[in-house]
Amino acid sequence: MPLTQKIGKVKYFINHKHKVLDAKTIENIYSLFEKRFDEFIARSEYKEALYFESVCQRNGDLIINMDVSILYNGIFQTEVNYSYIHPYLKELIYKLTNIYLDEKDNLYKLTVMKSEFVSMDEIFYLLERSEAHILKNKNNNKFTLYDDVDSLLEKLNKTVNDNYYFINCHRNTDFHEIDPKIIEARLCLAYGLANSSISLMCITLEETLKTLLKYNYIHNNQDNETKPSLKEVKELSNKAQRKYGSSSLGDCIKAIHKEGLIDDNEKTQLNRINNYLRNAHIHSDKSKMFAKNKSTVKLVGIEEGKLKIVDEAELSMHDLIYAQGYMQAVLAEKNARKIFYEIEDLIYTLTRRYWQNNREFMDEITAT
Repeated sequence: MPLTQKIGKVKYFINHKHKVLDAKTIENIYSLFEKRFDEFIARSEYKEALYFESVCQRNGDLIINMDVSILYNGIFQTEVNYSYIHPYLKELIYKLTNIYLDEKDNLYKLTVMKSEFVSMDEIFYLLERSEAHILKNKNNNKFTLYDDVDSLLEKLNKTVNDNYYFINCHRNTDFHEIDPKIIEARLCLAYGLANSSISLMCITLEETLKTLLKYNYIHNNQDNETKPSLKEVKELSNKAQRKYGSSSLGDCIKAIHKEGLIDDNEKTQLNRINNYLRNAHIHSDKSKMFAKNKSTVKLVGIEEGKLKIVDEAELSMHDLIYAQGYMQAVLAEKNARKIFYEIEDLIYTLTRRYWQNNREFMDEITAT
């Protein structure tokens, strides 16, 4: 039996002129409805991914309640499928509105009273709930990370409380390309996501250099005699993007130093961050993350029910790839704050300097 996800429901009302319908007539009308509905679905390219279950209300008004489900193929693929199925279902409901069912020369009008489908904005939340319960069933009826909301909130509340003042140490650079990323990196660290914070700060540093290079290119190449037109801004923006948009951080450091926007000490600092932090966290190049100092490593085994050293060697962390991921997490947890402040201070210094040295140009850019 395939897994399915309920994504909506529809209520149909069948209008008739009779005071009372006998059970046989109701059964015939319901069969006509199912046949007509199946004809619509049979022509659909989504028929293998859709499941419909309907129940006919047989007392009082003639109402058919239908649950609509889709084939569940994991969160990602199901969301992709639903992005196509969602508009199709809307169209299907429209086509089924105000059609007639012919039962022994009696026409019964089918009307959609109500239809509810999960929106595209909400589908991830629904699928995540289902996936969490699927994993829970495979994990001795326990959620994989937190078994209840209270334990998760307790951890988050403590982490946020401890970092409340850190969160409020944010300084605006007044560059819309940069500030949202710094805030996000700050919140990552405040929530205890050290590796994510370091990685995002390295990305933000690269964004900062590219932003300054692009702005500087536009400033140096525009006609300063007149206020630039939107066409000129567009052309220079596209040229700046082509020149620096796909450059590596290393190339950006060389370029921004050549343009005189950083000094020799800042170039040295940027190269160190690029080699020892950015490449380690974003490109998984840990060759420079760990010291090469060696220490004695002992391999322990069990012989005759007793622990025994079975091998011993002088090794560094470079020689122990399987331990590097764990050690990276430990080092990130220990050093994340210091790393954050170093990169944040460098970003703030470079952007403030650019604002101060190019105030008139930046005011024009802001006003564009």
